[in-house]
Amino acid sequence: MDASRLNIGTYILQPYARSEAHISDLANCGIDFVICMENDRAALDLFSKYGIGAIVTGVMPGWWGGDGNNAGTLREKHPLAEYEAAAAAFEDHPAIWGIDIGDEPSAMDFPYYGEVYKKVDELFPAQFPFLNLYPNYASVAQNTDEQTVNQLGTATYQEYIDRYCECVPVYYLSYDFYYKVAGVEKDYDNLRVAADACHKNGLEMWVTVQGHYLHW
Repeated sequence: MDASRLNIGTYILQPYARSEAHISDLANCGIDFVICMENDRAALDLFSKYGIGAIVTGVMPGWWGGDGNNAGTLREKHPLAEYEAAAAAFEDHPAIWGIDIGDEPSAMDFPYYGEVYKKVDELFPAQFPFLNLYPNYASVAQNTDEQTVNQLGTATYQEYIDRYCECVPVYYLSYDFYYKVAGVEKDYDNLRVAADACHKNGLEMWVTVQGHYLHW
């Protein structure tokens, strides 16, 4: 990924859209990469042909924070040996830019994610480990106070982001934000917290948005 320019991605490419015509259209639309892409060799060959990158999922042990019920259990459920075994079975491809290592983890798992990030970075010298964070509405109104703490693993979103920057040796901060769920006011606050953390720690900022609500 060329960090000297703005890179625009899309999220998931369904099997029906992996034809050459569709992938050519992606490139013509200015799409640079696809997040959460399967390790589909035929599609990846077309990605290479049209200059599109992929952040692949399903290579490493999967992890999603969800409602927070699994918070703090990543080390127990997925020891580093699993990541080493997955890397040994991996077949590289020039279109693979990144390796997905998790989505919306609790801060309770950040110390171990620091170890996972280092290990995956070592095992995949040609790719970057991709870890995506909760947005600030992880504590949405219908959640109880207990669920809020279980989701974020902290009392506030600021603490959640600070803990990430402290524990995980990344060069970026990535989070998703869905406007339909939370609205523009919360989005601005999320941008403020994330941008301040990136500025303070010298990180790139990556944001996955619910694009068809950008007109809000």
